[in-house]
Amino acid sequence: MVNEQYRRNIYIVTTVCIILFGFLVRLKLFLDNPSFWFDESALGFNVTQLSYGKLFGILHLQQVAPPLFLVTSKFITDIFGISDMALHLIPFAIGSLSMVIFLLTLRQLFENKLTIITGLILFCFNTQLIKYSVEFKPYILEVFTTCLLLYVFNRFNFNWSDKKLFTTGIFLAVLPWFSFVSAILIGIYFIIIFSKKYFKKWIITVFPYCISALFILIYYLQIKHFYSGFMLDFFTNDFFNIKEFLIQLTVCFSYLFGINYAFIPLILFLTSIILCLKEKKYVLLSVFSLISFIIFVILSFLKIYPFYGRFTIFIYPIFLIMNLILVNKCFNTQKIFPKFIASFYIIFLLFPTFLYFQKIQAEAYTKRSCARELTSDMASKIKPDDIIIVDTLSTPDFLYYGMLYNFKNKVFMNIENKKSVILYKTERSKNLPIEKGKKYWIYTPWSSVVYDDLKYEYLNTCKYGGRILYINGDKQ
Repeated sequence: MVNEQYRRNIYIVTTVCIILFGFLVRLKLFLDNPSFWFDESALGFNVTQLSYGKLFGILHLQQVAPPLFLVTSKFITDIFGISDMALHLIPFAIGSLSMVIFLLTLRQLFENKLTIITGLILFCFNTQLIKYSVEFKPYILEVFTTCLLLYVFNRFNFNWSDKKLFTTGIFLAVLPWFSFVSAILIGIYFIIIFSKKYFKKWIITVFPYCISALFILIYYLQIKHFYSGFMLDFFTNDFFNIKEFLIQLTVCFSYLFGINYAFIPLILFLTSIILCLKEKKYVLLSVFSLISFIIFVILSFLKIYPFYGRFTIFIYPIFLIMNLILVNKCFNTQKIFPKFIASFYIIFLLFPTFLYFQKIQAEAYTKRSCARELTSDMASKIKPDDIIIVDTLSTPDFLYYGMLYNFKNKVFMNIENKKSVILYKTERSKNLPIEKGKKYWIYTPWSSVVYDDLKYEYLNTCKYGGRILYINGDKQ
């Protein structure tokens, strides 16, 4: 009895330490307060410039994000003021909370404490989850909602009262407004659990979600119609195609797990599903995981959802859990070899984390952007008569940071307006509107543009490629 209590205390202390360390790593990155990059600036501009109501409509600068994520972020800026750190607060809090939710999910699924600790380590110290916990984009919310859905789905029971089922349905109906992908995941789950026996209870649970999903669909169609072919053209290389499917899939898993041999987690995922269905264990979870994966692959082939990079991190908890089912089987056996293989696989997955920790410990975290620093430098040196020329792809950075520094100067920007919505152009102009006798700042922090014919009086270059130049119109 004493040994059992001792082991339980060790387990509790270990899980608390893992979550605490994961929190401190995220806190370090949060306090480093890295400059926004292109997409963050675009989304930050929308949050600060649009009313609460307009955040449910078409956004500026070709941005699409869950309205309740934007509304919550705007509420934070109303309290703490507009700043990068204020806008990072929601992702940071959600990224930290997701560790706790994932732990609760692991405890539902597994009895082996070593499996739970392993899963928690792999989740808390995944480099992508850490980075997106301090990025003003909704991707970490998608991870959080996936964890939350797995937790709710594992608890769900048709024997609940009608009131509890309806309340659960309302809760699930709200989630897609924080995370669009959750709408698809919830729909998949409701289809899987359809039961004639519990048809009435199923309807009670599903009804709020159906109403919400209808409005989500209307919202999606509105955006798709407004942007026409822009999104399709922009992500054209990020959708799956038959010829490069295996390569694209490998790249996705390399991104998620941070390893070169990305086919290994995929093979273990499929092996785990086959094993679960054969042994009739974790059947609902296996079916849900497999169908979810297949649906999003199909959506990518149909050019509806780009299954690549940051758009895929929402599915990491699902793949991790399915991998853990095999790890759990190895840990539960009395044989040494399976335990050795499982331990080696865990170290293999954690190796990128060791390298990442060394990097962020040695230097302040950045996102390969110096937009805030370059804008601040320009603001400290600019004169009232100076003219600002904004590079096309740096438009979001200037609109966001220029608002914070409140420039009063004349500005040239290559933008267009469509029904009062500001859109940036993807093509860059080489013909600068420069006149003799005037002085200009060339603002290009997103990525450098080289103008060989210009002689500058001042130059500040970011080590990641962005720059600002101060030129005299007489010198060309």
